[in-house]
Amino acid sequence: MERLSSVENFLNSVGSLYERRLSSRADDAPNFNLFQILEVEGMEVSTHSAFLAHLLNPTEAHAQGDLFLRQFLLETGHQELASFDGWVTSKEVPLVGGRLDIVLQSANARAIIVVENKIGTEDHPNQLIAYREWLDMPSRKKAFETRILLYLTPTGELAKNAPRTIYEPISYSGDIRRWLSSCNVKPTRVTESIRAYLLTIGNLTTQTLMKDDLDDKIINLINTPTKRTAALRIARVGNFLKEEILRGIWDRGEAYLNKKLTEEKLTYWSLDRSEGSLLQTRYEIGIVGKGAERPHPRFSFFQYATPTLFRWELVVRFDGWCGNYEKIKTLPEAKKLSQVMDGTFSMPKKRSWDGYLLFTNDTKGVERTLEEEVTKEAGVSEFFETGWQKFRGLEPYLRRLNDAVLRK
Repeated sequence: MERLSSVENFLNSVGSLYERRLSSRADDAPNFNLFQILEVEGMEVSTHSAFLAHLLNPTEAHAQGDLFLRQFLLETGHQELASFDGWVTSKEVPLVGGRLDIVLQSANARAIIVVENKIGTEDHPNQLIAYREWLDMPSRKKAFETRILLYLTPTGELAKNAPRTIYEPISYSGDIRRWLSSCNVKPTRVTESIRAYLLTIGNLTTQTLMKDDLDDKIINLINTPTKRTAALRIARVGNFLKEEILRGIWDRGEAYLNKKLTEEKLTYWSLDRSEGSLLQTRYEIGIVGKGAERPHPRFSFFQYATPTLFRWELVVRFDGWCGNYEKIKTLPEAKKLSQVMDGTFSMPKKRSWDGYLLFTNDTKGVERTLEEEVTKEAGVSEFFETGWQKFRGLEPYLRRLNDAVLRK
């Protein structure tokens, strides 16, 4: 009973924190992130190199002069260069066979630094060797006594195609995070942009779900052996709870879809639901037509889950995981369906599916998605309501294609 009481007390404390957070989040929106909203987190050149080069340029609109550049030199271990001024920052500098992502140079310091940025890819054969040769050309040797090649990756990975002696590895998870966290600036616009960017590189570099402001408060709350024991016990039953909540969401969704099919007398269609755990990688309810064991095409409410991603997606497939897909997609009815999905119904082809719409934010994870669903206390998830509206608009085209497939 004592252990149960400690769990109950801990849950009450966390519940109070959550309620306070809900009442205050409208005032500060702690997890608002423009990089995520615009879906540009993984864009190496247009997002990361551009943002870093902007901060490192003393003449840019952040209006902080060379503060960011000096702090960057300090945090990457080049303190001897941080006292010099006259730094010039360039990006996308062309050279034979490529471009240098970021170049920093100072005639006063007699130093030049090239930053090569890699996200989701590795160095090309001879790429860093060519950059080192560019730095060590006689004209640059004469002008710059210090010539540094920095190789920036999410977690400080070593280059695959270059000797370790010609470059210095730095990381987003370490160097960039420390650098930006150490820069104290006054303008709110600048500080908020940096805060959002720190969240972004956190998502970029972590192998687990990122913490938010409430997570940090809960961790600080778990400060005694009793609370830690209670937290571990809660974590142990976490998957059971998540599956129970998810099953309720999908059960209500299935009932909602069946009700809609009946109300609108769409007897041509029925539901096909996956069996197994809702916490497996994939789970779905499909709306399928008559006349075949696994009909074509298929409109699916699809769930994809990994330790770092959780997605609800709306999907149209022509194959239903079987059948002659190449033949089906050449049918006039298939071409017409693709046409209306690309245009009127905004479900374009993606990831080998014939129609696709991402419903959830990838980086929220299952826990935060379920938090929002529980808080809404809705009869059925908006996921199913939105999906039904998409299906209803596409239904005539889906039916015609299904009929055409059955005739073949």
